[in-house]
Amino acid sequence: MEKRKHPRIKIDNLPIDVSDGTRLFQGSVSDISLSGIRINELPDKLNMNAKIITIVFSENKKLFKMEVTPRWHHDNDGRTSMGVKILNTPWNWTDYIIKHEIIPGHPHRLTGTAFSL
Repeated sequence: MEKRKHPRIKIDNLPIDVSDGTRLFQGSVSDISLSGIRINELPDKLNMNAKIITIVFSENKKLFKMEVTPRWHHDNDGRTSMGVKILNTPWNWTDYIIKHEIIPGHPHRLTGTAFSL
């Protein structure tokens, strides 16, 4: 049984831009919660020791730019999956999560486009 503060919402590989403060990389989001995000398909060149990482993505004309901190990461053949904690939760993120949690029968499969920083 997972001990999570907030439930995860599954996402269908939403594109995301990720910056470690030095370089910009693209990845994909596989799940979200009120306090965190799981990012997949990141190159191993991303500095996993960075204390603050900036992420940017959009979905249905809603743009999200957040500072996050890495909580864990798993490497697999040069690609990395990373769980991050949101440091500066914007007001529209809370609204976005609530709408996806309360819609009955919502498939939680989102599509969108990432934006460069």
